[in-house]
Amino acid sequence: KFNFGDVEKVRIHMKLKLLFVVNVDWFFLSHRLPIALEALRQGYEVHIATTLTDKIKVLQGHGLVIHPLTLDRSGTGLWAASHEAWQIYRLFKDVKPDVVHLVTIKPVLFGGLAARFARVPAVVSAVSGLGFVFVAKGLKAAVRRWLVGGLYRWALGHKNQQVIFQNPDDITCLAKIAHLSDQKVTIVRGSGVDLTQYRVKPF
Repeated sequence: KFNFGDVEKVRIHMKLKLLFVVNVDWFFLSHRLPIALEALRQGYEVHIATTLTDKIKVLQGHGLVIHPLTLDRSGTGLWAASHEAWQIYRLFKDVKPDVVHLVTIKPVLFGGLAARFARVPAVVSAVSGLGFVFVAKGLKAAVRRWLVGGLYRWALGHKNQQVIFQNPDDITCLAKIAHLSDQKVTIVRGSGVDLTQYRVKPF
């Protein structure tokens, strides 16, 4: 739960806006759609910002507001990263979400930074893994870890934030790097499986 402060007082007769930022549309559908549908059921106006493939009609069919982003999941260039972060910042300023839910590494890093500069009231960051940079060896990898560690400290430094992890090793590593308090950290056992779709059957 978040402390929205005066936000709820100002918007008491308006729908609260929830904005997901995810690398690509099909990943959102496979891992976060049930959360979005529950938010819709509870009266939120739900937005999703993502790289689009061929899933836009599926997303719109669920009543979601779509914002196309250009996020390269494997790109590491400084210019591309700056452009991606700027896209997210401008989106936050335009949409004015009450809470953002950032999923996967780039949205967590760039979205976390953008949320602080755009003064988003509340942030949820879902860290499903720390990526190759935290296991790679050598001097170049060490420099990258130092840079990425600094980004994480800023990105996860929002005063009204929850960070969701899926394994305790990531908490141990990132909580130390980003100076996360216990109150900001939640651990879950994975993204979950819909047991109405995956039923146990005889072999």
